[in-house]
Amino acid sequence: MAAARAQPEVAIRELTAALAEEPELFIARGNRAVAYTAARRYGLAIDDLRLLEATGHEPYEVEK
Repeated sequence: MAAARAQPEVAIRELTAALAEEPELFIARGNRAVAYTAARRYGLAIDDLRLLEATGHEPYEVEK
């Protein structure tokens, strides 16, 4: 996830390639949402997060 924040464009490219080969990589989709956010591409981040939510996957656990 550090790469998603430090080099978001590289992370987006790599994670998108991984998801093209295996769309069920939900952790990759969550990390790509982080990278999109770091790149200020908020609409695309929201799209990934909505897809995760729709498939019943949480990108990250939140402590309550």
